[in-house]
Amino acid sequence: MFRRISALSLLLYSVQAQAGEVTVTGSLFQSHITAPGDSIQGSVEVQNNTDELQNVLLYQTDYLYKADGSNIFGETGSHDRSNGGWVQLESEQIELQPTETRTIFYTVAVPDDETLFGTYWSVIMIEGGSFTDVENEEAEREIAIKTQFRYGVQVVNTLPGTSEVDLAIFDRRLEATETARVLEIDMINQGTRLSRPVVWAEIFTEDGISTGRLESERKRIHPGCSVQYAFDLSELGVGMYTALVVVDAGDDGVVGSQYTIELR
Repeated sequence: MFRRISALSLLLYSVQAQAGEVTVTGSLFQSHITAPGDSIQGSVEVQNNTDELQNVLLYQTDYLYKADGSNIFGETGSHDRSNGGWVQLESEQIELQPTETRTIFYTVAVPDDETLFGTYWSVIMIEGGSFTDVENEEAEREIAIKTQFRYGVQVVNTLPGTSEVDLAIFDRRLEATETARVLEIDMINQGTRLSRPVVWAEIFTEDGISTGRLESERKRIHPGCSVQYAFDLSELGVGMYTALVVVDAGDDGVVGSQYTIELR
């Protein structure tokens, strides 16, 4: 059963980065409030933590993700809310001297189109390692890279206009192992604007007594993307329970769902 408590609701998710000898300092999520026709500049700071020269490639991809944990890094423009075509990188390949820190700039040129509204995003990939020359029949010289690290920096634009967040729980399940019992909730943002709600579950016994509130990690949910929330029920004994899952999106409203759970 799904119950909407009020009119609307609001909410990356962040790209997972593999630590390496070169690091991106600062946030991997860069958000800009813009309007049609705006041109803004952002930057990414890259640091070489070694005593050796490091080669770094920069390129762009789109980014979508699902509640099952899968990530899709498509070509820019692969979905309707990609801003990949708006982003221009200052450099596509750099060399970092030993212990050097460098700021790499990018420009976001928002199209002068009044029909644009809501959240648009893409990812700047920062990848590096050791470069080697290889022979190629179709080119005189080609560069191959042995990857040692990769970071993804999300570049997000939110535009004014009639946009909304529409969060919906589309699946739930109780997962049990020998050591744990976990209530998993899958949620999708069917709207046009990024949201990051507070999500929690309160568990009640058959007698209506609350066993306490279980908090979940806050996650960003982009339009058209989905995430999973997990609540550990391992401390509950055998019996019947009611779980009230509440999604509090602040000014954009609250949604809730109620489930009956049997623990054996």
